Amino acid sequence: MAAPVEADCGDTKDVEIGRRRICLVGTFALDEARDCFGSEIRNYFRRWINGLDDALFRAGMNPPSSRQLAEDIVVGIQGALTMTRAIGDDRIFERTLKGLRERVERGIRKRR
Repeated sequence: MAAPVEADCGDTKDVEIGRRRICLVGTFALDEARDCFGSEIRNYFRRWINGLDDALFRAGMNPPSSRQLAEDIVVGIQGALTMTRAIGDDRIFERTLKGLRERVERGIRKRR
């Protein structure tokens, strides 16, 4: 994966709790904390998507494709964190990250 994209993907703000990953910001987005921290939560996800979009663009993807892939990466990571926690299988998260990395590599190669 391109270095800037790898850095953004690696910065998922996930923590290990009981050998299962969770996203603290994602957790806030799902409960009553959303009412208190809604603006901060929205801004967190917007900054994450915008940072990925920018990294993908700098790596050679065009803006519509880079934006869509940036959103897909965030959705994929958040969904994988949720499923990993719910099912108790860390391999879900690992497979998802592997698949997202492969999509990024294909997207960047296709544009060069």
